[in-house]
Amino acid sequence: MAKQYIENLSEEVRKGMTEKAEQGFWPSRAPLGYLNTMLPSGKKGIVQDENRSKLVGQLFERYATGNFSLKQLTQWAALAGLTFRGSGDPINKATIQGILHHLIYTGDFEFDGKLYKGNHEPIISRELWDKVQSVLDRKCSYRYRVIKHDLP
Repeated sequence: MAKQYIENLSEEVRKGMTEKAEQGFWPSRAPLGYLNTMLPSGKKGIVQDENRSKLVGQLFERYATGNFSLKQLTQWAALAGLTFRGSGDPINKATIQGILHHLIYTGDFEFDGKLYKGNHEPIISRELWDKVQSVLDRKCSYRYRVIKHDLP
């Protein structure tokens, strides 16, 4: 019975999150640059974080030029004061790469394999996001060479 209860609870949560996404509300914890809050409509949603949203926008603008590596952006972000919300630690290279790939900063978002139009204010334009994706693809287009050993 306990297993059935947990499975049912999981299914209900998943349905609720999908319904929220269909209404245009981000159904999870806000990504860096946004904050979870209660909206005037009485629903929970996300709004821009005054301090971090500008820095996140600058990350996209700097990377779109093609003159910055992820390592250089990480160093710049640390100097600019871009930190994690909870710990206050400077963000790392993997987080910056995740931010640059995340569609939510354009006002749209992907949830459970589907694209949704969000109700939140975008930090960047879709054109800037597309440009960053082309720079990411260009810089990461190399292939790893597989070394085969001729062992007895």
